[in-house]
Amino acid sequence: MRASNEKDWAPEVAKIPYGEIEDDILVLHNVRNFRYKTRNEFTQQWETRRYDLEKLQSLDIFFSYWGSPHIAHIVMSWGFSDGTYLAISIETRKDKTQTYSELKGFFKQYALAYVAADERDLIRLRTNYRKEEVYGYRIKNIPIHYIRYLLQSYIKHMNKLVDKPEFYHALLQNCTTGISQHYKTFMPNKSWIDWRLIANGHLDKLLYELGLIETGLPFDELKQQSRVDLRMQQLSESNFSDKLRETMP
Repeated sequence: MRASNEKDWAPEVAKIPYGEIEDDILVLHNVRNFRYKTRNEFTQQWETRRYDLEKLQSLDIFFSYWGSPHIAHIVMSWGFSDGTYLAISIETRKDKTQTYSELKGFFKQYALAYVAADERDLIRLRTNYRKEEVYGYRIKNIPIHYIRYLLQSYIKHMNKLVDKPEFYHALLQNCTTGISQHYKTFMPNKSWIDWRLIANGHLDKLLYELGLIETGLPFDELKQQSRVDLRMQQLSESNFSDKLRETMP
């Protein structure tokens, strides 16, 4: 079996994001910015956006739970000093006939997808329309140049998928192991072997132990304060990213 880009894809993964960096400017194509009426009704909008990497200033991580507390979907989001954010999700690329099955995720049934999107799309879809439990944490104690390397590694893999599609794998190539693989590109000697890379619903506790998120509170209290979905459901979509961060410790 070989992965293919030639299918009738579900609209939310119909396009592959790709980008080029010249000097310090990232031009990213196929950034998703859908407008939702319900979780299944939306107006499609794909954009080309420019990001000044000199203005990169933050990295946040979001955990979205839809069932088991042991498994979450993870989204990374890069923030810039001009108030823009770029959220990226590693997930399955399904065609219009497919629905997600955890079991099928082990057997080359889905292509690998990177979704680069506006936070109002990628995060709000989960908080306000899918009504999932979503937790947001600010990443700490990682130098900005590493945060930039991580983003560049993501872009490199996106570009590769344009011509060389890959399969999603529920254990080896998913939303969490993908992050650790990118991390290894610029920190090859750092070990990320931990059971919470598989039971990724507990990965936030690992980040806490490593001092990569806020540690000034007991972890259970931090997690309780980091839940954002219930608060965001009470707010309008305008200035979504600013309001989102007002709810995060």
